[in-house]
Amino acid sequence: MQKVVIGADGVNSIVSKYVRDYYKPDELGFCIAAEIPASNEEVNEYIENAIDIHYGITNFGYGWVFPKEKHFSVGLCGLLPSMKNSRDIFIAFIKKLGFSTDVNTHAHLIPAGGHEREVCADRIMLVGDAAGFVDPYQGEGIKYAFMSAKLAAERVVESYENDEFSKSALDSYKRACYSLFGENLKYSLRLSKLMYKYPNVFFRLLSSNKIVLDKWFEVPAGRMGYKEYIRWLIPRVPYHMLKTLLPF
Repeated sequence: MQKVVIGADGVNSIVSKYVRDYYKPDELGFCIAAEIPASNEEVNEYIENAIDIHYGITNFGYGWVFPKEKHFSVGLCGLLPSMKNSRDIFIAFIKKLGFSTDVNTHAHLIPAGGHEREVCADRIMLVGDAAGFVDPYQGEGIKYAFMSAKLAAERVVESYENDEFSKSALDSYKRACYSLFGENLKYSLRLSKLMYKYPNVFFRLLSSNKIVLDKWFEVPAGRMGYKEYIRWLIPRVPYHMLKTLLPF
């Protein structure tokens, strides 16, 4: 019998069933996408070394168009409960953008990080999507999968050295995850809830104020955390909103 199991089996993790209950519907994002063929000239003409993001298409999510070699990656994501007619929403989205609606779609679930969840049990640790380590604002999880896997591997080495595989021993892995990136996911969730509750306010703020937008780009670039950005943004919201509404 193996002394420890690392559950790295994704959002529909079988291993996680031995650790905690499955995600609640409002803790899951549902994404649907398609790869749309195009010549490189068409790709460059449409987007020219940029990505195209569309807010307001879904609840608590966004649509995207990413340029790739000889095709576009087009998709959208939203909270699972609001995506019951996901293909209809997607077809309407790509039709509005001028793409052919004769496409093959693929879909997947994404867990939202930032929620308090159990990630350890006796002889078990969860990593990546199985643990729910995904940025709830951006939907990015690869980085956190690598980071959590590294921490889990280090915890396994310690467990073998001490011959201790109980939950209380493995819980140091959970604490290490929170210390390294858990707080950032928590504040990402807070920012997401705030921005999607008042989308017109925040997206108008971002689109009309270069200072606010440039500061925001520091977050996905990894030069600023969500907590730091929120603390920077909140005191400035009244001023920048007034400047947007009443230019002077």
